[in-house]
Amino acid sequence: KGYEDVHREMGENLKKAQRLKDELLDLLQKDTEAFNDAAQAFKMPKTSEEEKKARVEAIERGLVKASEVPLAVMEKSLEISRLARKVLAKGNKMAITDGAISALFAEAAAIGGMINVRINFSWMKNREYIEKTEKRLGEILQEARAIREEAVASTLKQLGQA
Repeated sequence: KGYEDVHREMGENLKKAQRLKDELLDLLQKDTEAFNDAAQAFKMPKTSEEEKKARVEAIERGLVKASEVPLAVMEKSLEISRLARKVLAKGNKMAITDGAISALFAEAAAIGGMINVRINFSWMKNREYIEKTEKRLGEILQEARAIREEAVASTLKQLGQA
């Protein structure tokens, strides 16, 4: 009661959240596959120059693939942060702590994704890819952090704690 004007919008947000959950679970499986591809590349033979070259190329491809999955997790986490912001702004005030906690978890997931992307950088040779990806990591983390700070501050204020 009292939220009739945003009921439909909140229902759409719930559908988006459920879709994001499913996509994140799918990415969990893809992360395992990407890791396995990179690990197999490191096991390739390297006795001849041709084998060494093929191995280096396979490792690079595997590391890029292994980076793309946690980067996608970061992107999905940012979408969750944005949803949390919407729900906090218009949702049921009895659930404001849930919105703040969602923003906290989303930022933590983005940070975890960043760590998993960066571990691959240590073995990569493609500086251009690293620089481009590093820029995106920073953008995602900056926005997720800002939303989390806003969500926590807003929630504490509404609770009379700030």
